[in-house]
This record gives sequence, C-alpha cells and structure tokens, in this order.
Amino acid sequence: MLMNIESLQWDTRLTSFFGIPQKILPQIKSCSEIYGYVNAGLLTGVPIASIMGDEQASLLGQLCVKAGSITCSYNEGSSLLFNTGQEIIDSDNGLLSTVAFKLGPDAETFYALEGIAPCAGTAITWLNDTLMIPTQQLGNNSSPNCHSTLVHSLSDPQVIGGVPSTSNTYFSGVTHLNPLVSNNNYRSPTTTRICDEITFVPAFSGWYSPYWKYNSRGIISGLTSQTKSQQIVYATYEAIAFQTRQFLESLTRDCKMWPPIDRLLVGGDIVSDNNFLLQLIADLCGLTIEKPQTTSPPCLGAMLAAGLAMKILTLDHFRTYCVPPVDIFQPSIGDALRDARFSRWMKTVQKSLVLEYGGKSNSRAVSTEFLFEDKTNERPVSYSIPGTIFLFSSFTILLVAEILLQK
Repeated sequence: MLMNIESLQWDTRLTSFFGIPQKILPQIKSCSEIYGYVNAGLLTGVPIASIMGDEQASLLGQLCVKAGSITCSYNEGSSLLFNTGQEIIDSDNGLLSTVAFKLGPDAETFYALEGIAPCAGTAITWLNDTLMIPTQQLGNNSSPNCHSTLVHSLSDPQVIGGVPSTSNTYFSGVTHLNPLVSNNNYRSPTTTRICDEITFVPAFSGWYSPYWKYNSRGIISGLTSQTKSQQIVYATYEAIAFQTRQFLESLTRDCKMWPPIDRLLVGGDIVSDNNFLLQLIADLCGLTIEKPQTTSPPCLGAMLAAGLAMKILTLDHFRTYCVPPVDIFQPSIGDALRDARFSRWMKTVQKSLVLEYGGKSNSRAVSTEFLFEDKTNERPVSYSIPGTIFLFSSFTILLVAEILLQK
C-alpha cells in the first residue's frame, strides 16, 4: 500500500503522510529471487526463493503471463486480475492498478487491473453458520467453515417453487455435471416466479470494486411468505456471479482498444468442487469458464516463481509438465435472459448504495428513480375507475353536507 508501482520503491509522499520512516521498511525485491535461507529445523539451508500475494500467485500459476490474460479467484471474497503487461492502466471504472509479478531482479514488471469484492465465500458461510440454512457441504473432508453448495436442494422441485416451467431449463449445460440436477423434476429458477423476485446483495462490509462505498449495507429483496431458505442460497450464488460480471464490464470500459474477453480462468475454495456455481458464472457472465483440475493455483504460481529463481524450472517446462488440465463450462442461456437477471440485481445494488450504516439514507449520492423502475405503464385505464368513483362520491357528499348546513 505504500509502494509506488511505477518506481517499485516506497512512495515518499505516502510514507510522509502516514508518518512512517522509510528506514524501518524492508527493501523491496522481485517475487522471484533468493531472499535468504531457513536457519532452523528440518528445512535448515533451504533457500527462500519466492514471495507472492495469493491472487498474483494464482495468476502466475495458471500461466496468465501474457498481456490480456485474466483470472478470477473465489475464496472469502472474489478477486479478478487482468494482465496488462508493462502498461499501467489507470481505471476510470472502479478497478485498481496493481503489480502482477516481476520474475527476477532484472525482469520486466507486469501490471494488472484488479476488481475486488469482499464477500463471496463469506456470504455462503454466513448463510451456513449464522442463519443455519442447511446445505450440502463441499468435499469429502469438510471443515466447520467449509463452503456449501445448492446442487442437492435444486433437485427438489418444491424448493424452487410450484410454478411450472414454461421454457427450457435455465442451466441446460449443468445437467451432465451432477446427477442431482439431472432429473425431470428440475425446474428453471429463471422461469419461476419466486426466484425471479429474490435478489441478494452481500455488501456486509460495504462495496469495494467498482463503487468503493464502505458504508453501504447488504440487502435481500423480494422476500415473501412463500420464500424458502434454498432460494436465498441460490440468490447468493447469483450475486457472486454478478459481482464478477461487474468487474468484467468495468474492465471492458477501461480497455476499449483491447481484444474482447471470451474466457475466464477461475480458482479458489468455493469453486474447487462446485460445478453448479461454475456453470452459473458462465451463464450469467456470458463467457467460457475454465477451472484447472487443482485445488490450489496459487501454490503452482509460488512454485514456478521459486523454480525460476533457483533455475530449475522454465516457463516452457512448467507449461509442459506442471499445468493441470481444465474443466470447461460454456454459457447455456441467451443474452436477453442474462441481461434481464443482471438488470434486476442491479436495482437491488442501487438500493444498497443508498443505505448507510445506522439506516440513514444517502439520497444525494445515488438517484432514487430506481425505486419506481418496477412500476409498469401498461396497466389498463380501468384500474383507476374505483379510485375515481371514491374521490367523486366523497366530494359530492361533502358538497351536499355543506349545502344542508347553510340551509
């Protein structure tokens, strides 16, 4: 936070502003060189040759080493990194300019644009641990904090609602991924009234990218007496996907002259064994999702950086022998349906931006026109007749009463 990303040195203005003497700060080095050696324990003498942030290591571990490559990690929060090569792009749409990696003291510095959402897996854990919503945990060795999935719940037609499906299944591509949703009883969430009404914005600690409003609060919109807990879980997964779409739209506006993004590499705890969520992200973002068949892309990235520093690995060798195969998820819905769902979710986002801590309204910051966007202008004129009759009759009674009093 105190480093100047252009000079790769401690920023004098920032350290002066925060009152931090630069002499107490360590020397800044690349992420791939020998910093020292372990001097105690079983690993004595082993060189320490790689230091990377989690998201940057994931970017490198999935070999996103060329400008234009992109990855998104889903853990407690979600983080999207877009490799911009040696170019620093100042975002006008809520993204951060950051260092991606520097593979050696004399190597070129690669930069990235980053989108951050603080709540992804955190929102699912909140449903599990705080609201006690029962869901099927991921993996065979689940810990108490393990994230959960909705796949089993969606196999129950009563969970999604009693409205018969009137179109093709929303996730036409997910049925071959898990037998729990590949039965004739599975109903499309997008064609059921209740799921269409529920949206969730998990802004528990405010908004990061692209709004940067620390005092916003989360909202669940559209609850009725018929709402089931699993529908809220579905809305949570949908919010995770839509947060990614927000990053991608900001990125498109910032990089108008770059080739369009048509695929996204993903990793992280909550997608490591959750094909349902991966298909949902593909559908709602409208691009191909590729998930490496490994639970920890960041470890691969740190290993590659260390191997390069020790001169026991090259990028070509790593690409040939160390990169795992990927599972591919293709979009299975059209743009109209995708955009309609996103538009509805964005209305709830706007409401969360209006709210501040303590329930105050921040109406100056955001227009409140969205509060009436659901109102239709196509209602028949006959809808106004009862009210007109009531007003006219009330006025007549008052007029007659006034005349009688005068007599």
